[in-house]
Amino acid sequence: MQCRTFAGLPSLADAEGADARTLARLKGQGDKVHEEAGELMVAAKEYAKAVAYGSYTMEDRLAMLDERADLVQAIVNFDRVFEVTDDEAREAQARCEFRNAQRGRY
Repeated sequence: MQCRTFAGLPSLADAEGADARTLARLKGQGDKVHEEAGELMVAAKEYAKAVAYGSYTMEDRLAMLDERADLVQAIVNFDRVFEVTDDEAREAQARCEFRNAQRGRY
């Protein structure tokens, strides 16, 4: 697989001389995905606990779904900053599904 050159993304070889703001923005995109994933995990645990105790409400479910939407948006933003193409995303998803099938996950 050939590595593409990105207009807004400094190459690893040039990282030392790259604009600090650009590098911070790139790092920030990964941090945002991580943050949103953590928030979804908390909301999902709270919802699952409420379901287990029979005390869940539609607000509980909507809170979880809103956190999921936030994570999806963070991933879309990540893809935009790192210039991930639709083909690259589909190919990565196919590799993920293959690995999961090999592990018996689904």
